[in-house]
Amino acid sequence: MGTPVHHQFTVHIAAGQAIFNANVSVLAGKALVIEHVSGKIFLPSGQVPIVSVVTSAFQIDQAGTQTGTHFFPVTIHPSGMVNQAILGQATQIHAMIGSSVGLTVARSTTSGTVDGQVTISGELC
Repeated sequence: MGTPVHHQFTVHIAAGQAIFNANVSVLAGKALVIEHVSGKIFLPSGQVPIVSVVTSAFQIDQAGTQTGTHFFPVTIHPSGMVNQAILGQATQIHAMIGSSVGLTVARSTTSGTVDGQVTISGELC
């Protein structure tokens, strides 16, 4: 069993922008197993977010490493002029020793601002 860890990303997309990107480094000498991804994102009415986590791992069929993008479903709760997007997903995503984990939140249009948080949790091994 590894050491339990988590990282909370604070998401902000300014008006006129479409994408939020951020990274967190896996501690040197450790690998990360992401076991849960969850969050709450507030967007202007009519917008939908696309939430993904990017990790690096060895390829199955050939030598070397490659990044993989993992997408997470959201549930939209409209509330007047704001959409509230909620996500929560158990998973088993492995990130290589000493690599970084990226979070991307994209949205369908660029009007208004987007704010929220997405948390990844798991174990360092």
